[in-house]
Amino acid sequence: MADHRLKIASILALAVASLTACGGGVSTGASPSNAAATPITAPQPASLPASAPTPPPSTSSPAPAPVAAAAQVSATFSSTTADFSNPERGFYGWSGNDFVTQYDAGSVQATYNAGHRLLFAKVELDAFRNADFPDAWLISLNNSFTKVRAAGMKVTLLFSYDFSAGGKDASAAQIKRHTEQLKPVLAANADLIPYMRAGFVGAWGEWHSSQSGNSCGYNALPTTTCTEADANRVIIRDALLANMPATTQIGFRYPPDLQKWYPNATQQNRAGIHNDCFLAGPSDSGTF
Repeated sequence: MADHRLKIASILALAVASLTACGGGVSTGASPSNAAATPITAPQPASLPASAPTPPPSTSSPAPAPVAAAAQVSATFSSTTADFSNPERGFYGWSGNDFVTQYDAGSVQATYNAGHRLLFAKVELDAFRNADFPDAWLISLNNSFTKVRAAGMKVTLLFSYDFSAGGKDASAAQIKRHTEQLKPVLAANADLIPYMRAGFVGAWGEWHSSQSGNSCGYNALPTTTCTEADANRVIIRDALLANMPATTQIGFRYPPDLQKWYPNATQQNRAGIHNDCFLAGPSDSGTF
């Protein structure tokens, strides 16, 4: 019975999450009001230092990571017939308006109390459209993962330069550079990131309406041809696959992209579809 309940919860989660996200995702950071305030008893890992040495400037390679990989531990599990919260499936909660600068511990606690173990981690990159991430910001990102780990939760990530209809994203080259900077931090926390949305591109990170040449047609720059946009999307795709954790599944927004890229064996084992408008209409708002 537990198996059947888990599958049903997973299917419902996909529908509810996608309907919530359609047209820009969650628009409020409000925490659930009916959750108990039972404290989480998971142990608190040691915090990172408040600052890290600044590496020498480089124009050709990513800055060294200001974080250390988490220590590995071994565990032995035995079978059980008890119901328990699945750590990587089902409904997800809210981690705050920005995962790095506005982490919402109350919402995370409420999600845990409700029996869920996933959080939507929205990372706002508006300030970095034309700049590298500072070391201090990368340390803050890692600190948020430390809090998630202590809370006994995992996340589904979304990086976005413009969480609005504007689509003011970054160039493909800048996005590639940012994924290179993110690589060490995300690798150190790979066990907390079972999957993520491809993000980064266009309005709400939904891979449309790009003002930097990463999409064509709908709400994109009129000067961007589809040939140019497709080339930039491949640059971003390859950067994601190269720099996001190898164990993280990446959901791309539009089926035509995967159709153009298929068949390429290096893409098939971790690239899928994130349907942002599941059941929103006959075409899922243009998805199919």
